[in-house]
Amino acid sequence: MDPLSALLDADDRVVDVVLAAPWSIALGDRDEAMILAVSAGAVWCHRGEGEPVLLEAGDVALVRAGAARVLGHSAHYPGDELHASRRFRVERAAPGGETHLFIRRLSTSDRAAADFVASLGREQVFTAARDSHVWQVLTEESRHLASGRSGVLARLIDLVFVEAVRRWAADGEARGWARAVLDPLVGAVLHLFHAEPDHPWTLEEIADRVGTTRTSISRRFEMFVGEPPMTYLREWRLSRAASMLTQGENVPAAARLSGFEDPFEFSAAFFKKYGVSPARYRTGGTADTA
Repeated sequence: MDPLSALLDADDRVVDVVLAAPWSIALGDRDEAMILAVSAGAVWCHRGEGEPVLLEAGDVALVRAGAARVLGHSAHYPGDELHASRRFRVERAAPGGETHLFIRRLSTSDRAAADFVASLGREQVFTAARDSHVWQVLTEESRHLASGRSGVLARLIDLVFVEAVRRWAADGEARGWARAVLDPLVGAVLHLFHAEPDHPWTLEEIADRVGTTRTSISRRFEMFVGEPPMTYLREWRLSRAASMLTQGENVPAAARLSGFEDPFEFSAAFFKKYGVSPARYRTGGTADTA
């Protein structure tokens, strides 16, 4: 799948909450990125330093993992107690509240997806089309306690998010890795690599699949990503294999599923990148303990 799709390839857990002032939410020091989608009212995002970020109805924010955030009804800082919370906490939720907020967790296990999120800074606000039919369906669906509700909400939030990101990119706001992921040609190449990492890709086949020349691919990919496509593919395969090993996959399978046909070539490349053999890495060994 392409990096943006990989980002959305998480479970269907959605927090759907209506809030009456004064309210606050501690997102906690979580290891996952999140989408914040404001359907009604306003939300202030506090990060403990600097100015808070205001989200208004129709805004969709991508919040990066690894740093605590506190959401509140005003620009006034809610306090250190909430900010220090490592758990998700909601203070004061009421059916008759004026603020309607959706929170959706994301997956950053994919390297390109993680790089996309990192390139946006600590939080990035996208403005969706508030009169979009998707927003209307999302708001309507949230009112019903029907079977499959969580999954439907997750898909609708994904649609709102992707629509907002595309609008942002079309306005020329995308920079760095985000620009690479959203570029039609480079994004198509990344999609091939991430959808079929075990395929024996050649530059000739890639050019044929995306409908352009090898020269165009190489030049544009390096301009956006900073390295040639086949170099990126090799590094991505090694990162994928490392992730599989930490999840308990055996070494031959991790190598094969990541596109390495020669186990000796895989072991040599893996050692060069990580400083330990694949087998040792699988059992938690590092270069410092080798």
